[in-house]
Amino acid sequence: MAAGTKIGRNVSVGTLGELLAFTVDPNEDLGPSKTGKSNIVASTGGFAEVPGYPNLRVNLTIIRR
Repeated sequence: MAAGTKIGRNVSVGTLGELLAFTVDPNEDLGPSKTGKSNIVASTGGFAEVPGYPNLRVNLTIIRR
């Protein structure tokens, strides 16, 4: 995988051949969600641009219950 570009909290994106690959550390803990029912592991904080692909945007949130 090519070196990733950070696009959020604990989220990077890079390429794996012609595929996009998102990298997240599953052991990270960014604190509680707004409701307090889960803890956030990674988040783009809303829609984020995908570097090198001007027409693509991603919205990613990974939580732990």
